[in-house]
Amino acid sequence: MNGPDSGNPIVLSDGERMLYASRIARKTEASENGCLHWGGAVVRSIGGESRPVMRCKGKNVRAHRVVAAIVYGSDVSGRVVMHTCDNTMCVRPSHLVIASQSDNMADKATKGRSGRRRFTRTMTQDSLHSMMSDISAGMTQGRAATKYGISQPAVCRWVGIYLSRTKVGA
Repeated sequence: MNGPDSGNPIVLSDGERMLYASRIARKTEASENGCLHWGGAVVRSIGGESRPVMRCKGKNVRAHRVVAAIVYGSDVSGRVVMHTCDNTMCVRPSHLVIASQSDNMADKATKGRSGRRRFTRTMTQDSLHSMMSDISAGMTQGRAATKYGISQPAVCRWVGIYLSRTKVGA
């Protein structure tokens, strides 16, 4: 995996645990639903969701993975840190569980969160025409994804579907 969760181990000394815990505490705020909402830097996932990220030992790492390393005191590489609250911006330790990827996928399926939902979202003809007009006028696929509530890869797929239906350029 590339990016902030590239599989590098996060092993922290007691002093580093305290340092990172204080950095995390300064960037969080308790929410009404019990989550500890991350207010620091974020990266956008392929699906378009924001994910909390921070610098840890000179590398960008997902903040919830640093929290897990602080709390559990062990290396979490090769495992996922699953959010029991299903809030990717939450870093509350009691909402995080170290699990296997298959456990995470099973949890996702049980809760009805299919990985394809952002593409399979129904686009009305009007929305599709509007999005194609925006893209033709120079809007990037990334901005169109944000505007229409789908991922950038989904915009790319919808553009392909639209072009195949209208046979533009033929």
